[in-house]
This record gives sequence, structure tokens and C-alpha cells, in this order.
Amino acid sequence: MPVSKRLAIYHRDDFECVYCGSSEKLTLDHVKDCKSHGRNDDPSNLVTCCLSCNSSKQDKTTRQWYKVLRDRGIDTEAVRKRIRRKCLKSIDREKGKSLVLLFKGERHTHKNPLKIIDGQVFIKKKTKT
Repeated sequence: MPVSKRLAIYHRDDFECVYCGSSEKLTLDHVKDCKSHGRNDDPSNLVTCCLSCNSSKQDKTTRQWYKVLRDRGIDTEAVRKRIRRKCLKSIDREKGKSLVLLFKGERHTHKNPLKIIDGQVFIKKKTKT
């Protein structure tokens, strides 16, 4: 997947995991799983997800995954609504391209929380002041 598309999806989702709200170690998650629905990399089937949630979700059904989230104290109805709202929103492909140009090879700073290395996107942890 082009980095610009990945960044456009992150941008659409406010650079936060749709499940837990984390902005660390972001990746993408398929809303409709690949195993039963086939691989669909359309932006309407992809959401921003932290590595922790994506690793925990693995190949669980939506029902199984939401049970895990509820056990963590996460409001799954709010998650469902957030995913629906974000997936209905178009991605801004031009914004994704401009983010690639802006952050490619740049150092992490407080003004530049992103870094792209070999097609992977890294986001600097937000620090509280």
C-alpha cells in the first residue's frame, strides 16, 4: 500500500487508534476481516489502529473483539459509531501525498511527530507538559 494512502487514512482518523485512542505505533486494521471477506484495502474498510489493539484483535470476529474491548472498559457502541463515521468519510489523497513529502526523512521534533523510513510511518509519543 502506498505510504500516501496510509497517511491519508491516519489523517482521516485523526492519527488515533479507533479502538483505544492511542496515537503510538499506529498501523491499519481491516474492518471486515480478510479471512472471510477477502483482502479489501479500500479506505472504507481500513481504520487506524495501534499495534497493541491490532495484535490483540488478530483474527477474532467482531463479536469476540468487542468482548475483549468491553472487558477493558471500552464502550463498544461508541467504537462502532466512530468506525462507521470514519469509514463513510473520504480520505484526502492529496493530503496523504503532502504528508509524505513533508515528513520523509525528517527528524522527530515537537513540531514534526511523524517520520517515514522505508515506507513505514513512525509517530513520536505525545509527552505531557
